[in-house]
Amino acid sequence: ADIAPQKYGHGHDAVFAGLRTLQRGRPENRREADALLAEHVEERATRLFLATNLERDASGGLALRVGLDQIEAGYEDIMQAPAGEGAFDGPVLVLRGGRSHYVPDSALPALREVLPTAEVVTLQDAGHWLHAEQPEAFQAKVNDFLAALSA
Repeated sequence: ADIAPQKYGHGHDAVFAGLRTLQRGRPENRREADALLAEHVEERATRLFLATNLERDASGGLALRVGLDQIEAGYEDIMQAPAGEGAFDGPVLVLRGGRSHYVPDSALPALREVLPTAEVVTLQDAGHWLHAEQPEAFQAKVNDFLAALSA
């Protein structure tokens, strides 16, 4: 979902800043959490997606259930092109967002080198977080792909 086999630059500063603000703010409810995230993350769909990483802590407030320190520490490795050799020639669906820069047409040759049979589908009105921005369209495309495999 909206990723290509290439190295990416650092592009999540606002997300990290929002999550750090969230940690420091220790919200008591999702409305407060959204307001804290909104200080750094403009897109509501992205904030809603990030909020799925919240859980109630022992004090009853909301806290991140992911290791933000570890994610930030490993971020350079995460953003590298995937390692491996050869191609996977089985059925693959690649969904990309029409407003995202993660899988531009210029990345398709590299994608085809490792996923030569990939069906590439663009959700025109979605950005990088397409599963959060357009969950129904995302699910429909996945269902269509899976149905075609079993036909």
